[in-house]
Amino acid sequence: MIIKVKDIIGTDLAVSVEDGDVLFNEIVMHLKNSQDIVLDFSELDLITTAFLNNAFGKLYSEFNSEILNKYIKIKNIRKGDLINLKDVRDRATYKNNMNFKTALMEELGEDE
Repeated sequence: MIIKVKDIIGTDLAVSVEDGDVLFNEIVMHLKNSQDIVLDFSELDLITTAFLNNAFGKLYSEFNSEILNKYIKIKNIRKGDLINLKDVRDRATYKNNMNFKTALMEELGEDE
């Protein structure tokens, strides 16, 4: 299934956390049905990290990387936005692999 991000969020500005939540919910619905998804980022003028964190970062708390890599493909995304998406993925997978105490201490900038 091809999902045009602009059509899902209703704007060419993928900037708000609320719009990220809308895309997240759409993705989850398809993943729960084991459907392949192609996310088409064409016609978007701006994509922020806040949007990407809510749309994609949260996926890693619900699904493992193998599932996400198997069912989700990305197309028509600008190079800089793809780099930001990879950073979001890396942070999400890193934090999900740490235990809570370590994550909290790191967030607070303290040593154990």
